[in-house]
Amino acid sequence: MREYKYLLVDADDTVFDFLACEAAAIKSVLARYGLPHDTKTVNAYSKINLKYWKAFERGEIKRESIFLGRFKEFLALINSDVEPMKINDDYFAELSNRAVLMPGALQTLSYLAKKYRVFITTNGVSATQIKRTNDSGVADLVEKIYISEDIGFQKPSAEYFDFVLKDIGQLDRSRYLIIGDSLTSDILGGINAGIDTLWVNVRGNPASDDIKPTFTVNSFTSLQKIL
Repeated sequence: MREYKYLLVDADDTVFDFLACEAAAIKSVLARYGLPHDTKTVNAYSKINLKYWKAFERGEIKRESIFLGRFKEFLALINSDVEPMKINDDYFAELSNRAVLMPGALQTLSYLAKKYRVFITTNGVSATQIKRTNDSGVADLVEKIYISEDIGFQKPSAEYFDFVLKDIGQLDRSRYLIIGDSLTSDILGGINAGIDTLWVNVRGNPASDDIKPTFTVNSFTSLQKIL
């Protein structure tokens, strides 16, 4: 393994348990509107939401299209006439207050911060990610959080990582390691940018023949054994 100095760590489903945060937030909002909020309905929203974020990663839609599109499609699915952007705003407010961490996340970040310079890199919504990072204690263990909404480029584009490296002030890509759960965002982003990657495959997702990480672990805490 190279002598890395800079770790670019994804937020959702790497440090934060996004599925738990998402489920709690959408369930609370749907209940407030008197809409179905059972597991099947929550899972239906999650599937639609993921579809829109993946389209954004691929550059097929603008960020703003995610928020209207996902709730317009979801509300049509459950036959609701609630205004999509109203429920979107309420959902964001709820999600901002959900900061469920992956097991051992703070302990692992504390360990890494003693050996490396650690940064958060995320495609999430700026206000939500900043509040969750601050509320959870993660902000005390990382130097900075880089959010695609603020940068103007998103993972997996090389431009996103070009910005991050330039801002950090070290352009030697061999000193960096990208750590994240998403093959199509974090790992492909590292490949596009020429940076080594570590896939945190917590969910047991299938490997890809086309997108190959440099390293793979099955939990965030496993980083303490290899870094």
